Amino acid sequence: MDDPTPDTAGRLDSWKAVAAYLQRDVRTARRWEREAGLPVRRVAARRGVSVYAYRSDIDAWLKEPRAAGSSERTSQTNDGSPVQAEPLAASTQPTPPLPIPNRRRLMTIAGAAAAIVIALIAVWRAGPMGGVDLPLQLELTPTAFIARDAGGAERWRVGFPPRDRAVVLPRGGRGTLVDEQDERFVAAVQYFEHGDEESARSGEIVSLTDEGAVEGRFAFDDDLGFNAGRYGSPWAIVDYRVNADLPDRPVAVVAHHYTWWPSLVTVLDADWRRRGTFVHAGWVERLHWLNRDRLLIAGFSQPLDGGMLAILDVNAMTGQTPVDPESPQYCTTYGEDRPLKYVVMPRTEVNRVAAARFNRAVLQVVEDRLLARTIEVENPVEGLAADVLYEFSPSLELLRAEFSARYWDQHRALEEQGKLDHSREQCPDRDGPRLIHVWEPSGGWSTVALR
Repeated sequence: MDDPTPDTAGRLDSWKAVAAYLQRDVRTARRWEREAGLPVRRVAARRGVSVYAYRSDIDAWLKEPRAAGSSERTSQTNDGSPVQAEPLAASTQPTPPLPIPNRRRLMTIAGAAAAIVIALIAVWRAGPMGGVDLPLQLELTPTAFIARDAGGAERWRVGFPPRDRAVVLPRGGRGTLVDEQDERFVAAVQYFEHGDEESARSGEIVSLTDEGAVEGRFAFDDDLGFNAGRYGSPWAIVDYRVNADLPDRPVAVVAHHYTWWPSLVTVLDADWRRRGTFVHAGWVERLHWLNRDRLLIAGFSQPLDGGMLAILDVNAMTGQTPVDPESPQYCTTYGEDRPLKYVVMPRTEVNRVAAARFNRAVLQVVEDRLLARTIEVENPVEGLAADVLYEFSPSLELLRAEFSARYWDQHRALEEQGKLDHSREQCPDRDGPRLIHVWEPSGGWSTVALR
């Protein structure tokens, strides 16, 4: 559409402004544009596109007989029964991976699947033409997504492939996940054929409108080559983050191999196509957008044997962990892009002596600080693990590091068991962690002494 002489005073420069002028929510405004021709314009932006509209155009559109009334679609049939949306199509089953033993087999998701709560609930505000708010709850059963209204009545459901059963995957260890910033229901699920945990298929991230239409879906089906061998499906999606500050709302997604150590990080554009893929040697379990072009990842480094944090440039993500090309964990499938910074927090004495599992980094973002807890010895009671707390700036400059009280409790328990021959007062680490490893493009690897 050719743009007439702009009426800057009457210009609405975002979906939020358009929706406010219509006195409806953003989701309704988008639906009216899609289904009834609401006059919204687009212009190229630095990343993706921006939308804008003119009040005069909208006023003229509202006067057309077909404008608003024809755009409203109910989620129920004429007799009030819920809509049966099309089921999700089954994904193609890729070539099975070649299992390759590693030094310390990582925990599989299957053991934890039974403990995952499979109901996810998000309150949604859908604004019908009559102005009546309609809260919706989205529930996940092993066989379908189900949306219910405030009274509990089913409005629609989207079924999974007939042979599959599903569970919601926890995002960053924080339970079920639903994106509430993008005017959509978005969830990540893990599929199990016939409900059998031994027959897992790759997880999938799915986006649904409030009317039950599938807007987007994505699953990793990569088959990766490393010096150690090949790794393919199934992949388990463990975290995703929508960058709602950008017009095209890119989605960062991370998955790790269902059994072994490789991980995949990608960014999806507005059409849910990959903008790049980063391969990580070790499990990545958490994502965080630092800004429009920077993505923080957290987890565990397999070759460096320690908890890790790294900053990725989302415009140069066709790469991998900074490892030697001769390393077993060097990926021969993807390119040579590297992180902007990569930090490894080594296993502690308590971790090694207790023969505990890998000390992955658990990320918490607090204002302008990044807090990374490395879990040195796990505890069945949440929050009682023996851990180390590292505090970083957003550029991954270390601000401080110290052991938790529970770390020293575990140290004392190992003394009593005869596995340690010194007390806290005699411990070489009594003043805290001694070092971290840092990789930067300009100088490669270095060891940073903390004291």
